[in-house]
Amino acid sequence: MDDCVCALIGSRNKYIETINEEPGTWFMTYGWAKYWKELSCETVGSFDINKMKLVFDRTGYKRTVVVDLEFGDKEIYHKRCNEFSEIFNLPVCYKKGNVNLLKEALGKALEEVLND
Repeated sequence: MDDCVCALIGSRNKYIETINEEPGTWFMTYGWAKYWKELSCETVGSFDINKMKLVFDRTGYKRTVVVDLEFGDKEIYHKRCNEFSEIFNLPVCYKKGNVNLLKEALGKALEEVLND
């Protein structure tokens, strides 16, 4: 597991397959959809939509893959993802995700800490 997106999409293989479909893929998670404006301040210093568009353009993003999970308010999540994609002119693709890898990793970490 390389990062949270890899974990949420289900496996390293599924992550690589998704990237291979379109190397310019931006992955949208529930947290990013909710806080992307705040998180973007860390990238460009302040919330500036034009700077963000420039960053996305120069990095070559061509689509948004929404990692669809079985929690949270899907209607709000999809609305936020669509708004983001409209702003950055990125088509939206939905991929089913799951939290099984995260649960497994957390379980192992807790077991290790508790048995130490």
